[in-house]
Amino acid sequence: MCKSNIYILGLVLALNCGRLGASEVDSFSHRYELKEDASPILNTFTNLRIDRALVEANQYIGCSEKVLRKKIKKHLSGNVIAGPVEAYVNANIDGEIPALRFPRKQSIYREVTFLEAPVLVIFKSAVGGIVQIETAEGKVVVGADKFGHFFTEGLVYYKKAFEKNHGIQSVLDWGMRTEKGKFGLLTTATYSFSDLVANYQGMTFWANLTEKKINAPGPYFACDQGEWKKIKEFDWRDYVDAGFDEGINCSRYTERVAKKVKKAIAQLETQTGLSFTCPVAPDRLSGLHQRYGDLASYLLNTSLLGANE
Repeated sequence: MCKSNIYILGLVLALNCGRLGASEVDSFSHRYELKEDASPILNTFTNLRIDRALVEANQYIGCSEKVLRKKIKKHLSGNVIAGPVEAYVNANIDGEIPALRFPRKQSIYREVTFLEAPVLVIFKSAVGGIVQIETAEGKVVVGADKFGHFFTEGLVYYKKAFEKNHGIQSVLDWGMRTEKGKFGLLTTATYSFSDLVANYQGMTFWANLTEKKINAPGPYFACDQGEWKKIKEFDWRDYVDAGFDEGINCSRYTERVAKKVKKAIAQLETQTGLSFTCPVAPDRLSGLHQRYGDLASYLLNTSLLGANE
């Protein structure tokens, strides 16, 4: 893409920054400073919104899954990608969430220029927030944007795969194309495998609202005498795994941005004596490969399997 086209793209994105929210996260610079599990607070926030959606859905006669889905979308999905949970983490009013957010100039993207990654530079104030989720397999650093991907892009995946009957294979291919384009390399110079994992896991949530359509948690609702009843609480730990963590499921970058990110990570290691080279936990990446099986090549940076071991 020529520089003039990138400039025009940047201006368009700047005008829509409120819709896009924070564009990228840095899961490296302060990952070891996260000490608390954010899942209890995020679960409470998410379930409160699901409960509101349930009340609104039951104002209609009969159990309409279409209405239920629409109301949950209203309370949890965002515009483009960002959504209420992502906004909640990034705002972190009064510091009630154990989250970290810091200026781009203190992140691994500090030397990236506008022409190299328009969206990264447009959001000058801060990169997206990060939280820690404690799963059965270990601690996971999750960027705020992954919550937006889960509900918003996950719903797009669901509609394409199940309502339009394009199938899961089709949406996985589509997701890879978006990471190469408008949601990834074209705007942030980043191809995020973690975004793709969040999209996929979000699809499984939407698919299993009222019945099992795919092997994943759920269903969450059952029809009882003409009303929806909630039969399962939502828990982020049912979905989040190391695939959500960009420090483990490593992103790819354009060549120029990759050099600057690697330089910043090397400086972090020199300054702290800690390991930041991605994947920071190679064994966790190997475990993900076994978990996702045939889907691994669509969701994980498999080129780094066995790295740093």
